[in-house]
Amino acid sequence: MFRFNCFIISILLPATLLAAPNSRNSLQSGEIILDADDEHYGENYINNTQQGFLELENEEKKELPYNTIQKTAIIYFQDLSKKTNSLLNGTSITSSELDPKVMEYISASYLLCSIKKGVCPEFLDAAFEIDFLNSLNSGNASCGGLKSFWTSWNALDMQKKLDHQAKINQINLRSEFKKNTLPKYNSPQCEERINQLL
Repeated sequence: MFRFNCFIISILLPATLLAAPNSRNSLQSGEIILDADDEHYGENYINNTQQGFLELENEEKKELPYNTIQKTAIIYFQDLSKKTNSLLNGTSITSSELDPKVMEYISASYLLCSIKKGVCPEFLDAAFEIDFLNSLNSGNASCGGLKSFWTSWNALDMQKKLDHQAKINQINLRSEFKKNTLPKYNSPQCEERINQLL
């Protein structure tokens, strides 16, 4: 178990602690005492102060759920090449639905990319290819991954957030992408494209 030594601190209230040059601060066996008995503070200040003890102890290091979500999202796209190679070698692949929190992370990543670049078709292309490989493996055209993505996107009002972040030099690019390219990644065009490829 990883942990630091514990420190016990004597705290003076009110919160303004001024460490005077002559104040007696002791550090013994992991204990820190901030002492207000010094004449520097004055009698009125001393009479109006309160003392309390606060024990500071850092907890065991734990992996945050955010890290797990991030890793799962990265693996989701990294597995694309592995799935392709497996199918080329005649090996079946497994597909599983992503946790909604992972889709939220992917949606937020797509939003950030779109804000910076204007459009980010590479995100959607990768998601489409994963759906295609899963469909090829099962023999049925399905865009389950993209459907989950758009469900998360709409639930979080990401399009509204993206529109509010529009830059002047990106308006035409986004408008053209939204009109001519984006429908390919939505139903029913997504399934139609997969059917044509199967």
